[in-house]
Amino acid sequence: MIERRRDSVHALLVTLLLSQGTPMLLAGDEHGHSQHGNNNAYCQDNALTWLDWGKANRGLTAFTAALIHLRRRIPALTGNRWWQEGDGSVRWLNQHAQPLSADEWQHGVMRLQIQLSERWLITLNATQKSQIWNYLRENGTPFFRSPERAIRSSWMSGMGPRTECAYFKGRKP
Repeated sequence: MIERRRDSVHALLVTLLLSQGTPMLLAGDEHGHSQHGNNNAYCQDNALTWLDWGKANRGLTAFTAALIHLRRRIPALTGNRWWQEGDGSVRWLNQHAQPLSADEWQHGVMRLQIQLSERWLITLNATQKSQIWNYLRENGTPFFRSPERAIRSSWMSGMGPRTECAYFKGRKP
């Protein structure tokens, strides 16, 4: 159960920090502080809102810092303009490396690949099963290398653990 919660927290941080716009974290989010579902805690002056740095989740803090570092490296996420269709900023792909169909957009997908700045690939698997991914190819060779280590080191040969995300950096054009 704790592993599944950790995976969910990681996935939510990935979707927040690797999205366009200004990410908004509440103090303590980076180390696992919880207000136990209270979204109106501004008037609480008690243990609910106090940050206990001694109980900080160092692994989650390191994970969040790695995501922020990665965000700074991806031009599509640091620009000050909205993405335009065809400008190379973003491509939305299904697990088979095909553009999302109208049906997939309307009914949602549980496995998604997002290509950013024509060079970065983020894979998201929101199912309970490991997933074999098809990646983009350029002249018959895979465009993306093995996953980088900042997100997870447990990705192996095109198969990702359940409820996970990974990112890949493509070869320079």
